[in-house]
Amino acid sequence: MLSFSPLVPPYPATFPNALRGISIDKSTESRVYKNTLVGMGSGIFATSNCNNSMLACNTLDTCFYGFKFVTANIGNQFPIDSIPTGNVWNSNFSGGVNYINENTSATINWYFNPGTPTDPSPSIGSTPHILYFSTDSLSYCSSLHSPEETGGDKREQQLGKIMRNQNTYDTLSDEFKLRDSTYAYKVLKSDTTLLIRGTTDDTLYQKFYDSTRINTIGKFERVISLAKDTISTTTPQAIVINQNIPTRCSMEENQKIVNAIYLNEISYNSDSTHLSRYNYDSTELAQLNNVAYQNPLQGGDAVFMARIMLFIDVIDLEMTKSLIAHHPLIKQNENSTYKLYPNPNNGEMQLIYYLSEKENGYVLICDILGKKVGFYKLTKDATILTIKEPKLENGIYFYQIFINDIKVYSDKIIIIK
Repeated sequence: MLSFSPLVPPYPATFPNALRGISIDKSTESRVYKNTLVGMGSGIFATSNCNNSMLACNTLDTCFYGFKFVTANIGNQFPIDSIPTGNVWNSNFSGGVNYINENTSATINWYFNPGTPTDPSPSIGSTPHILYFSTDSLSYCSSLHSPEETGGDKREQQLGKIMRNQNTYDTLSDEFKLRDSTYAYKVLKSDTTLLIRGTTDDTLYQKFYDSTRINTIGKFERVISLAKDTISTTTPQAIVINQNIPTRCSMEENQKIVNAIYLNEISYNSDSTHLSRYNYDSTELAQLNNVAYQNPLQGGDAVFMARIMLFIDVIDLEMTKSLIAHHPLIKQNENSTYKLYPNPNNGEMQLIYYLSEKENGYVLICDILGKKVGFYKLTKDATILTIKEPKLENGIYFYQIFINDIKVYSDKIIIIK
């Protein structure tokens, strides 16, 4: 079950597969309740046998598709006793209407009350059956409560462990601590009444908020806020702030890089919610690709922003890449297998590859800013390439494999000496 999750990207997707809010794959009897999805390519996406699943009381706001199904077979959509599901579609992009896009091998039925203001009528793609009920779904949705709504101190439940540095992590502790601090700052910024609750803990929260507001986290939030502003004078201000933000890790460096490219793009367009230029130069394209194919847990939210800007959909679980057909920035060779090992390494590594008789290839190694630091030609009479880069300093780099001058694969290298 996934519930009570507000998912709002800093920069909204304007193509259907650029970013998925919630993705369900081969998961039967899934329950997706009372989530808020804003600015997604597909608000809720389901595929590959999700039988008897229920999607209820979700808000889908300015998504390209509210729901998108690919042979999902989710089953009829009413939670109990034929009560409408209470999902809300607001101003989704596809055709300017509220949208369900379906490709299933079995027809499903959506139960729905068109007379309820919070249950506006969806438009249909390749068409589930819409069945109308006069029953009001509000009482059903209001009966679903988040953990914070069931009692106790909401502030303490949400943020207490973060304020006291009490969360523990099995891996990537620095990255998760940064995510926690960013999350806490956003919560407090969106509801400043949480800073003043009349308790002795108020000082703890206020000190965290004041210090975070002026550090890297707060400055990045300021840049994003200015980027969303429709006033043209805010973009130059955001550019200056972003340029002067000191970064301490790859997550922050990624954010700074993607912000800079995005701000450069919207400076050509008065509407900051839709990019119109798309003609990134070679340096920008290399930087965005380097960020987009990182693991989001290590690379941060900028990974998702880069994917939106490149119109690519990366399934992180399998690290497979798919690309929207009308924007072919990267062509993937699905028949080739590449493996680099060991990784992490000290600068010496080997790459397993395969070339057919009609193929020529090479490998580029770039740093996190997209600067080329290594070049290796692939030969047909070998399947293992030895790479030696003893001068590389500790950090994250990226290798890109080109076959017949088309990039077919990209992944990261971690150097630890």
